[in-house]
Amino acid sequence: MLFELRLRRALQQLEQVGNPVFLSETGFPSAVGYKLEGDRLVVPQNDNERFGQAMQEFAVLLRQVNADYEGRMQALYFYEWRDNLYHDKIWNVEQSPIHVAFGLCDRMGVPKLDIGALVGVLQSD
Repeated sequence: MLFELRLRRALQQLEQVGNPVFLSETGFPSAVGYKLEGDRLVVPQNDNERFGQAMQEFAVLLRQVNADYEGRMQALYFYEWRDNLYHDKIWNVEQSPIHVAFGLCDRMGVPKLDIGALVGVLQSD
């Protein structure tokens, strides 16, 4: 709900000045946990079914809000295509292992959800 309110506020302000918006590096992690392989390889434990459902809900929200603002959102970039088990933020000062799980696909390149259906939701009227 907070995300939707902030998105609507930003779109209202951009509408006033006639500017579009490009959503860059949007998304969220699919992991519900992780394990270490060796000393430093963080491997996510994903819940692909719930991740797919959440991404569908997110896409519906984006589509609905965009429709309310006459298509002001002109581009969307999901972060990221594939899980990155070597992301810099895992072992730097952030110590953030969740960064391994932002991919639409797992580390082997297998989709975690139906990407075509996700794109279809975003493109439908």
